Amino acid sequence: MRREGIRRPLLAAEMSDGTLRFLCLAVALLSPRPPAFLAINEPENSLHRDMLPALARLIIEASRYSQIWLTSHSAELAELIAAGAPCQRYALENRGGETRIVE
Repeated sequence: MRREGIRRPLLAAEMSDGTLRFLCLAVALLSPRPPAFLAINEPENSLHRDMLPALARLIIEASRYSQIWLTSHSAELAELIAAGAPCQRYALENRGGETRIVE
């Protein structure tokens, strides 16, 4: 990977976990042969909060070609995705030691 101000390509070992994770997600979401179904677990982990809109745009674009099942602890990411694509959202609530699925 090349970066402005650095004369040589960066090695993967020199990149942050968040940068590597974002690149991996981008590759999976922008596949030229998209899968029918894609499961993504907590894609916001290790990402800087400012990257959430870009991630949401990638997920929205990928949802045009694939069914996506995504789990997240980020309400912000969920809102960004819901604003750009039709989706069904569920939340887990724990009340009195009992976990329930709510829409």
